[in-house]
Amino acid sequence: YEAKTAVEVAGTLPTEALPERCGYLLLDGEGRVLSTNLTGRRLEAALERREAAWRSGDAEDFVQADAAFHQAVVAAAHNDVLLAVYSDLGEVTREHLRNDVGPELIAERYIGHDTIRDAIRDGDAQRASVEAGRAIGACATAEA
Repeated sequence: YEAKTAVEVAGTLPTEALPERCGYLLLDGEGRVLSTNLTGRRLEAALERREAAWRSGDAEDFVQADAAFHQAVVAAAHNDVLLAVYSDLGEVTREHLRNDVGPELIAERYIGHDTIRDAIRDGDAQRASVEAGRAIGACATAEA
């Protein structure tokens, strides 16, 4: 087993250029972690699971999958303290999502999260924040 790591400084090396088993780390110009290939795979898998759960029509499965996506978003921040706090609030988060979703999935209340995933994958924290705010605003509008 040979461990490899590639480091990218803000956009100089496309992720497609990396070997499949190579660790990938995206840093900003000051050396802060923006993203990793694990972050991207985790977000993609969580979003795919969320979409599949929605299509299944099972409200509880959707709540669990949506909570897992939220967890992946928090993990993408690479902040262990924030992740620990969020993890401790897991059931509180799921209960809030259950209240938002209700006992059945209604198409008019669906709120996509692909733009959040895209912004995080692109290492654009500002855009991720804006997109998350839009999703939260859409939830508040749907509840009203």
